[in-house]
Amino acid sequence: MDKILITGASGFIGSFLVEEAHVRRYDVWAGIRTTSSRKYLQAEWLNVLPLDLTDATVLRGQLERFKEKHGKWDVVVHAAGATKCLHPADFMTNNYDCTKNLVDVLVSLDMMPRQFIYLSSLSVMGPVRDEQQPANEVLVPRGIHDSKSFVERYTVRQSVYSDITLSDTATPNTAYGESKIQAENYLRSVEGLPLVVMRPTGVYGPRGCYFRSHRQACAGEDLFCERRLCLFVACFQRPVAGEHGCEACASCESPFVGASCSFLGVGVLFRSFR
Repeated sequence: MDKILITGASGFIGSFLVEEAHVRRYDVWAGIRTTSSRKYLQAEWLNVLPLDLTDATVLRGQLERFKEKHGKWDVVVHAAGATKCLHPADFMTNNYDCTKNLVDVLVSLDMMPRQFIYLSSLSVMGPVRDEQQPANEVLVPRGIHDSKSFVERYTVRQSVYSDITLSDTATPNTAYGESKIQAENYLRSVEGLPLVVMRPTGVYGPRGCYFRSHRQACAGEDLFCERRLCLFVACFQRPVAGEHGCEACASCESPFVGASCSFLGVGVLFRSFR
């Protein structure tokens, strides 16, 4: 049975990855901080492994002990990171330094997995490009008085987001996005690292703090129950070209432009690549 390490396993995405990896018959190891909640990590089959990604020396000792008993992982999914920090510099600590520490220690201990998957973010691309459409006039009902309808007349101009293309340059405009692109660049510089980078955005679903607000924003349509839009991780299924040229699985069925795949029961909307 192949072994898989999922860092950030106590988090929103990580906890779903843990469950799906088990369904797909992996020997699952959940990498978490000693202070992390284990609310969704109670299964008897799950191996919980405290890891200190902030300290390379401590981390080396932890992975050395693991290697002595269990060897190395076949797949590593690095989902640990921070999306909210009190200070901008903390993003670099949590998203860049911790990623670098993990990979450096794996390389130094000859624990290179068959596949290393990094959960980055679409925020690395920076602000979206929009194209202004011709203005349209709309009438908005404001009420009825003495059997007469009252409306207000508005002129609206719709913005249509341009697709992200493979030739686009990442230009993050937030500390979070900068920390993620720095981590991506470092991982790509590691010789021989079998790397897959995912850039999800708009993540929603049960256990997530934005699930309810997202459902409300969708005008009452229960997207999660009607059609699951899910994160696709390359270690579980070979990616193929999706309808819009993005990498997706063969079972991809999405009402949205982009790629979404039946995988976790967690929603991830991807902008399309053309």
